Amino acid sequence: MTLQIQNISYAYTENASVLQDVSCTFETGELLGILGPNGAGKTTLLKILAGFLSPQSGSVDYQSKNISHLSIKERSRLIAYVAQSEEIFLPYTVRQIILMGRAPYLGLMGFESAKDQEIVTEAMELTDVKKFENRLIQDLSGGEQQRVFLARALAQQTPILLLDEPTSHLDLHHQIHFFKLLNTLRKKGLTIITTLHDLNLASLFADRCLILKNGQAVALGSPGSIFTSQLLSDVYECSLKVEHSPTPYVRPLL
Repeated sequence: MTLQIQNISYAYTENASVLQDVSCTFETGELLGILGPNGAGKTTLLKILAGFLSPQSGSVDYQSKNISHLSIKERSRLIAYVAQSEEIFLPYTVRQIILMGRAPYLGLMGFESAKDQEIVTEAMELTDVKKFENRLIQDLSGGEQQRVFLARALAQQTPILLLDEPTSHLDLHHQIHFFKLLNTLRKKGLTIITTLHDLNLASLFADRCLILKNGQAVALGSPGSIFTSQLLSDVYECSLKVEHSPTPYVRPLL
């Protein structure tokens, strides 16, 4: 067992409950997709997993230890997080941005070693951004920036990677490249937890999916076992048809 959430509940205000009694165990080396309509609590759950938010009840445990008891540096060596969007206002280059991923490992002087630089170069090559390494982050497109932020997360070399809608700014070519990369990484033991809107990408690449609606978990399992026309139509409140060929393919009924 890598990471476990037990009976997580969260509310931003007293009358606005976002998550209600959600539990799940995330296995080592799996890619788990968190699915659901807008407002279902997907991003909030991801931020709780990252330790950015503290649940009103329940716990997040790594190897039976509550992550709230870890220091920021300890947590940063355990979990890397890539937001759906991020604004960088200072004129950092791509290499400088990715070097930030090495911060949890730097000593008191804060200087990067040759090994740190090597790790950053490898992360850039994996995400196809090395050709941009000397460009300012502000000069890149949204999709290019998203790949840079993924490279920064990979440079952290954590056992757990959290991604919030990671393909929302990527074209089709880079979406496929992105998930092939994730597939390679999970085979090396990386646990990947990602929110997704694209049900067909989840069907193709996720080992399991956790489906949320109104802050509650309504299904957990492989896409082949939980993707049904009835369930998805109920969750998304529209008519959907699931076909199996052989993986589930979801299409709207117009």
